[in-house]
Amino acid sequence: DSQQPYYIGRNSWPSALHRSKEPYPHPFWFATLGAGICFSENVLDRLASSTRIRVLEFINGCLEENYPDDIYLGFLLAAYFNVSLTRNERFHSHL
Repeated sequence: DSQQPYYIGRNSWPSALHRSKEPYPHPFWFATLGAGICFSENVLDRLASSTRIRVLEFINGCLEENYPDDIYLGFLLAAYFNVSLTRNERFHSHL
């Protein structure tokens, strides 16, 4: 259902990333961008309407958090949109 919030991909690490600092002191999963990811229309609409996803702001967010782009994207989705990664083993991974 494209109206449900789906973020589908293959995890990069065997466990969730443990984050302890605010604004989101919780573990979260992220997908490897090199393996490909899928978003539902719902998630794309959320990202498009968010001011946090503008390219320069996205780059600055990566730098501020000291996260690569795939980790920062997973962080944004978990922390600001309450969307968790649906892990799918069919995507390519280096694991």
